Amino acid sequence: MRPAARYWPAIIALLGHDHSPQPETVGERIRAARRKDGLTAKALAKVVGCDRETLAKWEQNQREPGQESIARLTAMFGVGWKIRCAPSEASTGGGASKAGTNCQMV
Repeated sequence: MRPAARYWPAIIALLGHDHSPQPETVGERIRAARRKDGLTAKALAKVVGCDRETLAKWEQNQREPGQESIARLTAMFGVGWKIRCAPSEASTGGGASKAGTNCQMV
C-alpha cells in the first residue's frame, strides 16, 4: 500500500532525502515536487487552475503544460524551472502541447 500524499513530507524528512529516482521529464518533476509538498493531484490542480485529469496527463507525459501553467507551478514550488519546447504542429490554442512535442528542462 502506498502512503497518502500528506505523509510524503514526513517520510522524506525521516529518511533525510527523497529516495525516488531523479525526475528526468517535466511530468516526473511536477509529480516529485507535488509529492515533496504532500499535495494530492486534486489539490495541486486547483491551485494551478486546471482540472485533475489535465494534471495527470502532465505527470504521465501525455501533454505538456503551457507557459502560464509553468509559471504557476514555479511560483507554487519556489523553484526556477526552465522548460524549452521546440515548436510543433501539435500545439493547441491553450498554450499546452500534445505528447510528442520536444519539451525538456534546461
